[in-house]
Parts: sequence; structure tokens; C-alpha cells
Amino acid sequence: MLGMTEAGSVCLMSADESDQPERYRGSFGRPVPDLEALVVNPDTLAECGDGEVGELWLRGPLLMEGYYGRERAEVFTLDQWYRTGDLFSVDDDGFFYFRGRWGDMIKTSGANVSPREVEGVLRDLTGGLAPIVFGLPDPERDQIVVGVIVAPADSELDLESLLEAARTRLSAYKVPRKLVRMTPDEVPVLSSGKPDMHRLSEVIRGR
Repeated sequence: MLGMTEAGSVCLMSADESDQPERYRGSFGRPVPDLEALVVNPDTLAECGDGEVGELWLRGPLLMEGYYGRERAEVFTLDQWYRTGDLFSVDDDGFFYFRGRWGDMIKTSGANVSPREVEGVLRDLTGGLAPIVFGLPDPERDQIVVGVIVAPADSELDLESLLEAARTRLSAYKVPRKLVRMTPDEVPVLSSGKPDMHRLSEVIRGR
């Protein structure tokens, strides 16, 4: 299930707790009763098709009335859809899949790239190594896709072969333009233990 405070707790869930078919793995299920959900392209505001990544919109009586100190029009559309800022896709059966946050999207040559999608492919191809994918400014493309593979110093990793394999799994514009290897000790982190993306970006630019 997926819950959020703005929706009075649970907004997406599956009523079936048994093992699901492989095609539903990773899904948060369908909207709960009395709540509508859409996946919308944030740029064109058109509803997304099967598997297309867009922003999750919610509508229904379970939603909050608004955020304190902010105008309702900043949060809700004219027809009362709440724009969550979360990136989702939805399949033909109405099952919803989380893909990341809109603010994390990489904009390259007019296209949007979800870092989580690229990270998932790199994780699969490296047998579970931890990738970090983000965008770096680029004068021609707005941003370029950059991947950092976090791996122990003694692990075998061929970056060129990894990129070649990634091209068979990802659209060309989603394949990292730069792929860097770093050991866990080389990755700058915040006090929370999460990667410090600002410092990491500076390190990669320096390289």
C-alpha cells in the first residue's frame, strides 16, 4: 500500500495479500474506495498511457483541504485534483507503480529521465551494486545523465561493457553520458548517511 498524510492515510493498496503474478511485482495496487487517481504528464497535462511515467494526481473526499499558509490553487487544479509531486506509472489493469519524485527528474534534450528507472537497470546489470543516477548541467542538452557505480575497490567492473548492456535496456537518451566508479568511502554523505548530492556533483564535475 501507499499512504500519504494529504490523503488521510492510505490512497493506493491491493486487497489481495497472496503472491502476485510477476507483472504486478512492485505495484502499490489500485486507488482505495472514494479516491480517484491519474498519472499525468506534468509538462503537457495529458493523461499518461500504459507504463508511461508521469505525476500522480489524486481527487476525492479523503483529501486535505489545503496546506497552511498556501493558496489552494497552488496545490489543487481547477477541477480539484491534488498534484502529489510523485512520479508513477499505471498499467492497463489499473495498478500503480512508484518511479520517483518529480523534482529529481533529469531534463535532457527536452526529454524527462527518471533516475530510479536508470538505477534499477544498472543495479540489475551489476548484480546488485549500488548506483546513483542524477543530472549535471550541460550547455547543449540542459542536463546530461550521470551514473555513479558504488563498488568495493577489489570488485571487477567494466564500465564500457556496462554501458553497452545498458543500451539494450534503455532508450538512448536515458543511457548515462558519463559513468563513474567510486568506492563507498569516496562517496560524500550527509549526517543521515544518504549521499550528499551537491558535493557528489562537484566531485564528478572535477573529474
